[in-house]
Amino acid sequence: MQRANNAVVDVQYRVPMQPSEDGNTVELNSEQARFSQNSMDYQSSLTFLNLQISGIREAIEGK
Repeated sequence: MQRANNAVVDVQYRVPMQPSEDGNTVELNSEQARFSQNSMDYQSSLTFLNLQISGIREAIEGK
């Protein structure tokens, strides 16, 4: 387990499907797919927050 900001976090591992000839167990396609999904999730969250903040700002300004 690792500690991050006084929170206990379980370290997670992925079992590789097939290691490469040089012993590298990183699956590039899988990592790229996960990165893309995280990127889209992050962008969606930012868009949602911007809309929420814009709505609050308009309510405060009386528009």
